[in-house]
Amino acid sequence: MKKAEQLKQAEERCAEALAKVKALTEKINTRTWSEETDAPAFEAAKAEFNRAEQDKKVLVDAMEMEHRAMSWTSTATQAPAYIKSDNLGDTAQKIGQRYSFMNAVRASLGEIKLDGVEEEMHQEAIREMPAGISYGRGVLVPQMMQQRDMLAGTTTAGGFTVQTDVERLIPFLDPRGVLYNIGATFLSGLTGNIDFPRNDAAAAAVWETEVASADETSPTFDRVQMSPKRLAAFTDVSMQILRQSTIPMENFVRNRLMRARDNALDTAALSPQSGSAPTGIVGTSGVNTISIAASPTWAKIVQFETEVAADNADFGTLAYLTTPQIAGILKQVKRDVAGNGFIWEGDNMGGGRINGYRALTSTLVPTTGGAHYMFFGNWAKLLVGQWGGMEIVANPYTKLKEATVEIVLNTWHDLAIEHGQAFAYSTSVHPS
Repeated sequence: MKKAEQLKQAEERCAEALAKVKALTEKINTRTWSEETDAPAFEAAKAEFNRAEQDKKVLVDAMEMEHRAMSWTSTATQAPAYIKSDNLGDTAQKIGQRYSFMNAVRASLGEIKLDGVEEEMHQEAIREMPAGISYGRGVLVPQMMQQRDMLAGTTTAGGFTVQTDVERLIPFLDPRGVLYNIGATFLSGLTGNIDFPRNDAAAAAVWETEVASADETSPTFDRVQMSPKRLAAFTDVSMQILRQSTIPMENFVRNRLMRARDNALDTAALSPQSGSAPTGIVGTSGVNTISIAASPTWAKIVQFETEVAADNADFGTLAYLTTPQIAGILKQVKRDVAGNGFIWEGDNMGGGRINGYRALTSTLVPTTGGAHYMFFGNWAKLLVGQWGGMEIVANPYTKLKEATVEIVLNTWHDLAIEHGQAFAYSTSVHPS
């Protein structure tokens, strides 16, 4: 069987498993859930979804490597064939190499016809866009394509990129991303509101006499819900840049917008939220809170682990997360009076260790006045959902007099915590 056919089958398996999960979670609403039969079925469906997702990744990687090998033997006289995305040999990387973000923007403006790979990807995004999500008249981009103001005459805002002899673009110093690096669980390809049944109380066992009736024990359930919420990122690009930049400015614009989206997701996961933003760790019931109100000590650092362990949640992708300032303090504080090493040893980028666990920093971790936040937990219990791809909307009118186009990127996401007890955090860690 060809790999593309296997990939299609894996995608169908994902869809079938997800449908089973949704059907089973609906039983909670109708109060027909049976722990004896439905709980194993739910776990089996979830396991099948994970297996299918892994199979998809392996197949895509294999197809990508095959096409790389084919490109090594090609000659300069061979005309590049246009490969449609439903062609069995196509890969996301090869399509991405042909896809022009700026052409999509110009098509959104009505300057050019939406055609070629951009039009094909627009149709693909329409197919994967879930029912019930309202999008405008922009150009849609599927998930497989999924990154400041830029003026050609202003060097710091894009002018440096117009020259034909410019080398690689020097990127902006962005905050270090959190969710992708620390082990959060990403759920893509969602098509509707998602309910995860959760057993929120244990069954009890009681010792009885030889002939006494056994006491009935009934575990209780609730649910973790996720639904799409629109997240918008935007940047301004001059019309001159749209037409004359000769280095990969379109990739730069795309990366800027995608980084803005990722930063917003990280912030929602770590900071108190209001309005239409999703609720992350802060604000979720059951999360352990720790009061420090001073420079962190070894005892307080260990307390993060202790609180999570006391709730039977000290397993999985466990890690500490805080600000670079707090990490700097912990690298100077000994674990005990005997001087047996520093609390934080190693780098800030995931290679550091605290109390035997990974330790990371990001400037996206909140601060309040002089106090900094610190987190510990099983980050795989933090779910990040995405519905559909993304929508590019170009607005040439707001800054028409400046010949500037506002590019808006709309995506749909939600966050959820499987068990609040899997996390502990403090809002009162001081760097001095």
